[in-house]
Amino acid sequence: TYSTSRTTGYDYPTPSVVFTLPTRPPTQPPPPPSPTTRPPPPPSPTTRPPPPPSPTTRPPPPSPRPTSPTPGYTYPTPSRIPFTTRPPVYITPPTTQRPIYIPPSTTRVPYTTRPPFVPDEGYYYDRPKVPFVF
Repeated sequence: TYSTSRTTGYDYPTPSVVFTLPTRPPTQPPPPPSPTTRPPPPPSPTTRPPPPPSPTTRPPPPSPRPTSPTPGYTYPTPSRIPFTTRPPVYITPPTTQRPIYIPPSTTRVPYTTRPPFVPDEGYYYDRPKVPFVF
């Protein structure tokens, strides 16, 4: 059920202090708005700029070198490598070895949760192997 009385949305009572808004002395009425003359819109470009001409023809290939040998120079004839018809040597891939199974050690039961109790001797590191002499 909703109450028909208008609430402010707060649970505390309405204040007993009367707030008055400060009144301003009357100012001159604003001047009547001038007739709205909108500035002319900027001329919109209706046509797109033409795309740059795409090169449809390839440039002519560079002129070939003159085939006539330069006077005073002879090219050595290339030595022919004799072609042998030996079959290619295939390298077989290494066979994957199965891992060597190491059975679990049955001599000593490994600790699982915490290490065996070692009495604290006051050393920050392990106990020195040599006798410590002051």
